[in-house]
Amino acid sequence: MTRKSGCKYSPAKLMKTPIGPVEVDPRAGLRDVLLSMSQASFQGRMLGDALRVWEEMLDARCYIYLGLSGALVPAGMRKILDWLIRTEKIHCLVSTGANLFHELHESIGYRHYKGHPRMDDVALNEIEIDRIYDTLAFEKEFRRTDVFVRDFAAALAKKYQKVTTAKFFDELGAYLKKKGGSGFIVSAHEKKTPVFCPAIGDSSYGIAMAGMGSAVNLTFDVIGDIYTISTPMFKGKKCGVIYLGGGTPKNYIQQAEVVAQFRLRNEKRLSEIEIEKIAKGYEFAIQITTDTPQWGGLSGCTLQEGQSWGKESADAQIVNLYCDVTIALPLLANALAQKPKKRSRK
Repeated sequence: MTRKSGCKYSPAKLMKTPIGPVEVDPRAGLRDVLLSMSQASFQGRMLGDALRVWEEMLDARCYIYLGLSGALVPAGMRKILDWLIRTEKIHCLVSTGANLFHELHESIGYRHYKGHPRMDDVALNEIEIDRIYDTLAFEKEFRRTDVFVRDFAAALAKKYQKVTTAKFFDELGAYLKKKGGSGFIVSAHEKKTPVFCPAIGDSSYGIAMAGMGSAVNLTFDVIGDIYTISTPMFKGKKCGVIYLGGGTPKNYIQQAEVVAQFRLRNEKRLSEIEIEKIAKGYEFAIQITTDTPQWGGLSGCTLQEGQSWGKESADAQIVNLYCDVTIALPLLANALAQKPKKRSRK
């Protein structure tokens, strides 16, 4: 067979790294297993690569954004998120309002409960129990958490007429701490990790505050949030992203890179070449999702697609892991916890 000249592939360069069969080793730790999986194929390799890239982000002292969507707090992920913040494995959280409401719900002493996905939902409604797939919660307890939000927002409105969502959740973390609460909203306050909620109205926070009518004179400074979240890139910090699911948190973090470029153009009057050197896109990016790209939605689109917008850098280390977050996140977090600490040299 005659081969065409000018082929962009070289067999000598391509066929260098053989697949490494994953072995069974009773002495191996979880981190070792995941790293060995990065030598295998398919989503096993992506899971191992997600760990490797996350570790490289930390070694490179990246500013790491985490996007949080889906019902991950009621699904049992809240203590992992708390650990990620307390150990500085992430430095900024962007979340749906629902996750932040469920986190508050558990912080003040309520719980979510095991159910199953084939229950009679009309019958559940009659006894005021809400279902999230295989997880249950008492509607009456949710209403008590609504009252907690209402009272906190009313008190905050006496101090501020206008707040960013980052300020709102920082104040909420301080308030919960005084009340003896715990969880990742409290830890974020203690570690000075900003928590953004771009769609706060699309959650029980919005329901609780809207239900008060004119009693709460509190306005959210959404533009101030956008300005704040873009500041690390505006200042030229090396940045990375981790997306747990997609939705609004993913888009919000993605657009922060574009905002940083706008700010450099308009505030500092830099040239396009100078801007590309400072805000050149996220240099590391991990996405864990069960959505797929062919439907055209952001939740499923690959992170490579973001390179066309300049949101991920041209040479970014990218991992698209197609997996349930409740499977991947516990494995990744526990493997990160096993990473040996680098010994300092005098």
